[in-house]
Amino acid sequence: MRGSGRTAEPERRRVAALTAVVVIHALWVVRDLSGPLVGTGDANLFELLGHYVREHVRFTPFAWVELATTDVGYPYGTSVAYLPWSAERDLLHAALLSAFGPGPWLQIYVAASEVVAALGAYVLLRREVGSTRAALAAAAATVMSFYTAFKYPIHVNLAVTHWTLLGIVADFVVARYVVTRRRLPALLVLLRIALLGLGVGLDLGYVAGFGLTSFTVTVLFLGFWIATRGGRELARAVLPRDVRAEIASQPLAFAAWLALLAAALLLYVPFDVAVVKASLAHPYRGAGGSFWAQWLRMLLPYFPGVHPGSDFANRVFGDPEGVGEYSIGWALLGAAALGTRDAWREKRIAGLVPALVTFLLCFAFHPTRLRTLHLFPWFAHDRVAGRGTLVFPLLAALAALHVDMTLPARKRLFTRALLPLAAVEILTACLLVDRPAAAAYTSEIRSYMEAVRATPGTGLFEWPLCIASADGTGTKELCPYYGRNATTFAFRRFHGKKTPSFYLGRMDPSQLEPWFAAGFPALFSPDDPDPQRARIQTRCFDERGWAAFTRFYEASDFAGIQLYVELEAALCVEEMHARFGAPTHRVVLPGVGLTELLPRRR
Repeated sequence: MRGSGRTAEPERRRVAALTAVVVIHALWVVRDLSGPLVGTGDANLFELLGHYVREHVRFTPFAWVELATTDVGYPYGTSVAYLPWSAERDLLHAALLSAFGPGPWLQIYVAASEVVAALGAYVLLRREVGSTRAALAAAAATVMSFYTAFKYPIHVNLAVTHWTLLGIVADFVVARYVVTRRRLPALLVLLRIALLGLGVGLDLGYVAGFGLTSFTVTVLFLGFWIATRGGRELARAVLPRDVRAEIASQPLAFAAWLALLAAALLLYVPFDVAVVKASLAHPYRGAGGSFWAQWLRMLLPYFPGVHPGSDFANRVFGDPEGVGEYSIGWALLGAAALGTRDAWREKRIAGLVPALVTFLLCFAFHPTRLRTLHLFPWFAHDRVAGRGTLVFPLLAALAALHVDMTLPARKRLFTRALLPLAAVEILTACLLVDRPAAAAYTSEIRSYMEAVRATPGTGLFEWPLCIASADGTGTKELCPYYGRNATTFAFRRFHGKKTPSFYLGRMDPSQLEPWFAAGFPALFSPDDPDPQRARIQTRCFDERGWAAFTRFYEASDFAGIQLYVELEAALCVEEMHARFGAPTHRVVLPGVGLTELLPRRR
């Protein structure tokens, strides 16, 4: 017993150290827990999704969400199927909103995701590779996932990866069992099945797809391995046996994973089916542009002055879709290369093949020239190549597990340098690489939103309005100030009014027909034809424009006009006041600046 205690004590210290490091890093990522997540651009959008689900989900007992709505696109309405839905995030957020009201729920969720991923990876790997290697791999896969951290808060959907990472780790462990002819534990099989269901509760566009890809590659590889290395005999040797006895020995673990699988089948899968079904009403027919960064960015380290977000990197490789795209740093890249080499030398490479193939499929992908990921139906809409970087640190860490530490000291010189090198890169990424910061939900914003909510009326007419899509459909014509007000409509989560403006990831032209018919493109006069650079209207409406504007405003139950003052010339603001009344409330909103509420005269 004493020996067991002495053995357990170092392991407890490793778990405590891993937990502390990951928690500190996760809190650095989210930074602000003072209130709801607000910001500019896409960062302002994700909170709205939970609010929408709270109002539109029903349980029968399956989770089903209605995605045709007039909450946005008011008064005509539209389908919001093409938004970055995440069943787990949005259902959990909706539940917390119902129970406690607005709060830092998304920030807590993002931080918790990293902790779950790290501790879960440690547990899955510990018996396979030992506690020290498991702790290092778990830390590397999360704390050194720089791209994921830099995606917050602009792309919250890409900053949450826990079930996908754990699924990939489980695939790695399963592959090692099979290629070494060891019998698979029934609990491991159940766990992987549950992780499949849980994984589709994450971002549907990308994150869930990487987990499904890893699973598919692993199953195909192991099927080939079994068929060519023993057939039925090998299958009988590795498939679970004595399942009842195993369940009896670990009843709580089996019950927990069965409960998680049931939750996924009742909540996440039906939610996704609802999104897919709604998207078929406006089938997406094209890539709508593509994003690709130079593959050689993988060779970039994270050093002061020379890192993926540096001027040097952008001069050499061009501006990436996101800071850190492809690059995982020299420490992880070097460890992965050494591990792959040692696995090959020691004839242990077979268990690593699925991870390596998954990496190559993601790394080689180009949305127009080399569509490796389009082989899989869940990546049919993938047009951003570098987002495979989300799983590269984990795949590199799995390869690094094979590094041979028994070699002579002179051959381990570089290996010994990996830990201090990793420390330098982590500190560089945390302290020196710029990334967008979330804005605060201030008391002034809260007071303004409460005033809007209290104003009688169903809708709120924002002007200039913005109807836009990530693929560019309609954006130039109906959101010429995209760089300033792309997602300002999402503040409806606080004031509760329906808005004409909306933003979708993809847009079918038929969704824009009412807005063209109402003459809105003619009402815009941007100072720059590029929606990212335009800053202000260059002229006021003529009488024809005022007639169209007034006709639209008076035809529906608008509470008033929300005027974005900094997008209008001063004379036009004065004329707006003269026609529709003086503002009763003002506030400065992130991105769009000074905003006024002009209540409707009744």
